[in-house]
Amino acid sequence: MSSWALFHDQVRASVSAFVSGDAEPYKSCWSRGSDCTVFGAFGGVVRGGAEIASRLDWAAAQYREGRYTRFEVLADAAGADFGYIVHLERVESLDADGATVVRERRVTHVAREEQGQWRIVHQHSDPLVEVAPPR
Repeated sequence: MSSWALFHDQVRASVSAFVSGDAEPYKSCWSRGSDCTVFGAFGGVVRGGAEIASRLDWAAAQYREGRYTRFEVLADAAGADFGYIVHLERVESLDADGATVVRERRVTHVAREEQGQWRIVHQHSDPLVEVAPPR
């Protein structure tokens, strides 16, 4: 199995842990560089390794008993030192009152090879919505 395929599997497993409230596996997939960015599903823009680690801890803590009911890779590719994964996801979790919350999103991860290891340098996630013309 190629290093890219192994990384791809690592990302998929780590986001499953993430929606169960454990950010550590996903954080281990990330570069620590100051040029890394997150445009996360909970809003805002985060830049830099330390800031991203903090945001990921916070975001994972928002999930209770989360699980993926859809993880559909639409595209992925890797060159010599950059790659990307584009997927659709559906996550079910519980809110503070115990009610089920369903989140459907479109997600892009961009990664680069750093010292022989693939690391995420950008993630963009936002709600998956129906096509609608501008108003």
